[in-house]
Amino acid sequence: MAEPPLPPGVRFAKPDDLVRIGMVSLASFIGTDCYDWLWVEPNTYPQDTLAAEINHWKEDMKNGEEIFLVIEDEYDPDENSKTSAVIDPSQTNWRAPQPGEKVIVGAMSFTPNTGSDRADNHAQAPDAVYLRLNPGPMFLALEWSHSFKLSRFLEENETRLGFANGFNLEMLVVHPAYHRRGHARTLVKWMQDLARIDQVTVYVAADGKADKFYARVGFQIMERHWVPGDEIVPLGFRINMMKWLP
Repeated sequence: MAEPPLPPGVRFAKPDDLVRIGMVSLASFIGTDCYDWLWVEPNTYPQDTLAAEINHWKEDMKNGEEIFLVIEDEYDPDENSKTSAVIDPSQTNWRAPQPGEKVIVGAMSFTPNTGSDRADNHAQAPDAVYLRLNPGPMFLALEWSHSFKLSRFLEENETRLGFANGFNLEMLVVHPAYHRRGHARTLVKWMQDLARIDQVTVYVAADGKADKFYARVGFQIMERHWVPGDEIVPLGFRINMMKWLP
């Protein structure tokens, strides 16, 4: 079945993009309530924290169940000053481009509905080569009890609400240095156009601070949830289960 044309600057991701995607993802997420609840002092271990972020995207890409897109913009050499993340890609082969050259500034992944062959159409080649980080992630700053709790919460509620019957928006990240340029909206709109062709709902479990963005692009809140803090991280956070109808 046909797909919408990709907007300018948008393309499907490939394994060579994973380091930069991890950098953008870390810069985007750090400082959010959900991330701070999962990761305790991540800037204490900058190489390991970045390796963990890259590994997350890599394992999902290798799994072959999701569709991955990236969006590019002109490189800002001062981008690291516009995020609270300490980003150290020295254990990777990433090299910063020249100012003004195109670079990945945002990424999105989503799982198509059960029975769809959309992800199969964009699966990586069986012989695709994936970066091996040295050292690999040890997840030194991850609070494992929180990770297990959040994973269980998402699995139970996404199953109950029927996320598998539509597109499940898994990840949407834009580096803060490139905010307010419409990059997140551009990525989401392409997915919505695809969902409109397939006549399926789009679902997302949104950190409470993201729900305003999703509301602006047409999502409706299905349920509101509160994840409480504890003795490890006193501050809790909101998760809103949201949907967009074609």
